Amino acid sequence: MFHVMLIVLAADLFLLAWLLVQSAPRVLSRILPPRLTFGVGLGLFVIGHFCAFWAAFVMRSPDSVLGCFVQCFVGLWFMLSTSAAMRGSEEDQQMLKRLFGLIGAMQIFIVATLFVPDPQLIASFNLLMVTVGFWIMTNYLQLLDRGPR
Repeated sequence: MFHVMLIVLAADLFLLAWLLVQSAPRVLSRILPPRLTFGVGLGLFVIGHFCAFWAAFVMRSPDSVLGCFVQCFVGLWFMLSTSAAMRGSEEDQQMLKRLFGLIGAMQIFIVATLFVPDPQLIASFNLLMVTVGFWIMTNYLQLLDRGPR
């Protein structure tokens, strides 16, 4: 039951991050300094994902993984808050779908790392994660970019 709740909590965090990014006020893009805000967000995002993988692979601590995911989503919000005025446009929606697809794949593999004790299998997970990211950026782009209907 614990594993099911971990997966449900990770999925809920992902959904809440999607809703948080979608509901960012447009005035943020005018108030916040773009380079500084993006830099702070990128730092939180990268360190959060590194710590999440560290917590999953070395510490085997699910609560630390979820805490690091929260840090990742805070960083993502900072990174995307500078483009809040573009929400609702077709280009921005496509970019957000691709970005969240890549982040979702990465977090699925980090959560899967918690359940696998073999380092060679985890290395295979990392290669699979790169392959899935490549597929999202090639085939998934073709599915999204069909043009106006």
